[in-house]
Amino acid sequence: MLFGLNKMKKAFTLVEVVIALTVVGIVTVLTLPTLQVSVQDMIFRVRKKVLLARVSQAIPLLDTLKDFHSAEDFLDKYRDLVKVHMICDGEKFFGCGLPQVITATNGNMFRMPKSWSQLNPKLVDMFYEDAETGKIYSYHQEDFDSVAFFTDNGESINLFFNPVCTVFDQRENPSYFSASSVCINMIYDLNGANPPNTVGKDIGFITIFKPVDSTIVGPNPYYEDIPSKTQSEASGKACSLQSGKLRAPTDYELAAMFVNSKLLGLHEGFYWSSSLYSPDYAWYLWGTTGLILREPLDRSTEMDLRCVNR
Repeated sequence: MLFGLNKMKKAFTLVEVVIALTVVGIVTVLTLPTLQVSVQDMIFRVRKKVLLARVSQAIPLLDTLKDFHSAEDFLDKYRDLVKVHMICDGEKFFGCGLPQVITATNGNMFRMPKSWSQLNPKLVDMFYEDAETGKIYSYHQEDFDSVAFFTDNGESINLFFNPVCTVFDQRENPSYFSASSVCINMIYDLNGANPPNTVGKDIGFITIFKPVDSTIVGPNPYYEDIPSKTQSEASGKACSLQSGKLRAPTDYELAAMFVNSKLLGLHEGFYWSSSLYSPDYAWYLWGTTGLILREPLDRSTEMDLRCVNR
């Protein structure tokens, strides 16, 4: 039997401990901000889905939006279905916690809109003459002020209500003007006036179409367009290549994005949707007019694309 073999060292020296703690500290400093952003983003996404679910459950209980003549009239009934803590309008508009200035996805800063015309001027007055065909596209309706309210869950919401919104069946028409069917648009801030007050982070929107059998969408668009134009059939793939968490928007989502184009920095060009009018036609948005139109798939037309998060 042999004796006197060196024993394995079972303890770290003070220098090794200090080095290890230093490395851990550096890694923590480098990764903590990213981890915080990821956690914050996850919390916002969950709260957005919860808010959209509450709105989607409450609106059908109102039977029809035709019964209301103003935002205040609507909220008198709506507050019984959701946890509305306080309603603010007029000079007290910002008393419900909404920030006075918000940042769009493209970095532009602007004042919180307080009427349909401030949200998007084309929603109340649109005129366009096609230079090639001479065809005139026009739309006009009364401007309506918005009303703010604060929920018991801590959300500040800017409510735009259109009492003259119309019913349409886009499946039976080759085109439709998205603004005419928008009954409600909500700009929400999930943490009130606290930062970052940025669209896509703590600020988003929910849009409700048609006064009867309403369609409700609350897309979370990507912060920029796909770098290159794409064909309709390639739009889904283009979004997934940008990120596995992205997809092409539906026609209703695209119409909602037009309504809130200032928040997203959308331009006045043409944008694909993922929705089909028929097996041979796809819907797209004409940003200059707000019209949703159809385009034959076999033309291989290339347009812009703004993806949305799944």
